[in-house]
Amino acid sequence: MKAKIAPTSPKYKEKEKNIENFYSANNLSRIDQPPKKTRSAFYALIISLIIGVIAGFFGGLLFNLLLINYPDSFLLKRLNLNLPLSNQTIIKEENNYQSKLETQRQEIVQNIKPSLVNIFFKKENSSNLFEQVYSESEILGSGVVLTSDGWIITTNSVISDLSKKYSIVEDNKTIYEVTNLLQDTATNFVLLKVDSTDLKPVKFVDPDSLKAGQEEIVLRNDIPVNSFDLVVTNIVNLDYKNSQLIQSSERFSRRIKAEDSLGASFSGAALINYKGEVIGLSTRENENNNIFIPSSYLNNKLISILLKEKEIQRPYLGINYIDLSRTTNVPGTLSQKMTSGALILGDQKSDIQAIIPQSPAETAGLKENDIILSVDDTEINQTSNLTETIQDYSVGENITLKILRKDKEQEVKVTLSKVR
Repeated sequence: MKAKIAPTSPKYKEKEKNIENFYSANNLSRIDQPPKKTRSAFYALIISLIIGVIAGFFGGLLFNLLLINYPDSFLLKRLNLNLPLSNQTIIKEENNYQSKLETQRQEIVQNIKPSLVNIFFKKENSSNLFEQVYSESEILGSGVVLTSDGWIITTNSVISDLSKKYSIVEDNKTIYEVTNLLQDTATNFVLLKVDSTDLKPVKFVDPDSLKAGQEEIVLRNDIPVNSFDLVVTNIVNLDYKNSQLIQSSERFSRRIKAEDSLGASFSGAALINYKGEVIGLSTRENENNNIFIPSSYLNNKLISILLKEKEIQRPYLGINYIDLSRTTNVPGTLSQKMTSGALILGDQKSDIQAIIPQSPAETAGLKENDIILSVDDTEINQTSNLTETIQDYSVGENITLKILRKDKEQEVKVTLSKVR
């Protein structure tokens, strides 16, 4: 380390003299040594930082307490911050949503219950009390009011024998004897007639307006007044098909499948949306009892004929077919390289004929292995099933079928008759 020169030494005095001479020679003023920096400014800076950290910590703590305990406070709303919802807020909003849904369900139940009926085997007048009383254990299933003048609709899983006598019981316990029964073979619906003029009909909704995953309710009445069974479920499939490959032009195959299994007591029960409209009726087509026949199959045209003629009139083509849009690996000799359309086909092992004898299809000259490509201007594909397309027409209407026969397109005119 280099030693410092003492102020009293000759060398120090000589150095000071040289500096004075330098300033005098250059006509400069004496520059004193700058004063040493004090530590007070440094300490002030450190203290300010510490105070800022402490203030920020407690300010953040206070804000979080406000956010957690008072998420809807006036101050936070005025700040208009885009903050994530707290668990408390999420739970509160979920509870509010569920409360609104529950209120909506109760309103639906109260509005539609007068349109729901229970179906029983008819009981004859008897001196024996047990032979004339209707009890919960004897309910065959449910139905809904179709028209105000006494037509009721249910499924063939509720009424399978049309030769027997039945009665229906309304929500208010009014009992009606069934005077007429009609089987709609195209849908598996059964229609019952009672003598009344002031029943409350339900409203139907087309399943095409719905989406898979939507929450719906299944509802059935019970014997006690204001008693009912309700199941909240979700639609799994709006276009559920049975496992049969060959379909009939006179039988609808489309079904609606719900998520939750239903007990046997829900047979014929209504699947209802949150507008109070009936989507379909439950039918026992699987062990879970969660398959529904779309109520839209009973269109206004069919109902108007029912009211006038007291019968169900369905148009009749008379073929069995494979829907190419729903199958794959069909041999090219049959599919003719088509991926959609209705391939007219039978099955000898199952005694299923491709063309029904003496049907409009046979009269028009349709043949097995023909592929129906369109009906009038409606193309037959995955969204336009042949059966549903044909059943949109009326008995006696003339239609034009575009078919593919041996790789050549041609048109065939058909007059639809009435299902026998």
